[in-house]
Amino acid sequence: MPELVLSGISKRFGAFQAVADLDLTVGNGEFVCLLGPSGCGKTTTLRMIAGFETADRGSLLLDGVDISNRPPNKRDIGMVFQHYALFPHKTVAQNVAFGLLMRGKSRAEQDEAVARTLQLVKLAHLADRFPRQLSGGQQQRVALARALAFQPSLLLMDEPLSNLDAQLRDEMRDEIKRVQQEVGTTTIFVTHDQSEALALADRVAVFSEGRLLQYSDPAHLYEQPSDRTVGRFIGKMNELEGRVVNTSPDGTLVALAGGGTVLCGPSELPSGTSVSVMIRYEALSVAPLSGGHRDAGLECRVSRRTYLGSVIEYELILAGKPLRVWMPNNSTASRLSIGDSTTIFFNPSDALLFAV
Repeated sequence: MPELVLSGISKRFGAFQAVADLDLTVGNGEFVCLLGPSGCGKTTTLRMIAGFETADRGSLLLDGVDISNRPPNKRDIGMVFQHYALFPHKTVAQNVAFGLLMRGKSRAEQDEAVARTLQLVKLAHLADRFPRQLSGGQQQRVALARALAFQPSLLLMDEPLSNLDAQLRDEMRDEIKRVQQEVGTTTIFVTHDQSEALALADRVAVFSEGRLLQYSDPAHLYEQPSDRTVGRFIGKMNELEGRVVNTSPDGTLVALAGGGTVLCGPSELPSGTSVSVMIRYEALSVAPLSGGHRDAGLECRVSRRTYLGSVIEYELILAGKPLRVWMPNNSTASRLSIGDSTTIFFNPSDALLFAV
């Protein structure tokens, strides 16, 4: 049985449609990320699941039970907030025990659960400290332990890593995944960071303007976005405008708006269709313009070179339009300079076509 089922959920704030006709199913033990830019509806969806907002219409089923009209404290849901929401006057152990105390658990039950969850998040040695004596990452672990201490049916996390620096954010991301896998709690995690979503989730739900655009596993989402909006939001993507010349089982030939033709993967788009050809930065290869390369690829000129450590990002000008490429720092192409002429290549299957 699915752990959580949202059917036809909608929410409006005055004239603003925050969430529209949302259908979403989260399986038992699954880790799902709600991903999208600010104002897309992901946090409103989380708050409706938690009970902090009431849907205008639709239903929410948890373990087969309709919880749409239940107050938050009756939903058996743990919550980790963006700003931790720890009690400053309580110790780590007292913070973790708070939910258990509110549920009427005995002192012995509280002590056992606190010890278990602090051990889980590797903070047992800090049980007697206060939040002000902890680092940001440690406070986040306390918040996670508090949400898990009463063994909820569902764990909700609202951008819990956004206040941490980059290195600590990566460390905490790995810790959250480890803890979730160890306890097996069904988890919904809200983020605007695509790398977090791809690294953490079993499935990712991409939102835009209150609507769910795509819901799939990270690999499928990255490699086969459902439309241009998803493609633009996930990873780094180039877009070239063109028109389909012809289609065949071997691929689709596209005449680019600025000149030149490219072969893309097979599609069902008829000849004459205006299309956007989307190619990720890392799917492109570049080579110096010489010998056999001249007729094999599209001729470009290097307009910018940016050192990014493990990769070099080139901005190339193709028929007057900028195109960006990531090349390994140890490759021959990484020695190209601004002003050099070059050619670009890509596997036809790496070019995504969308009608415009």
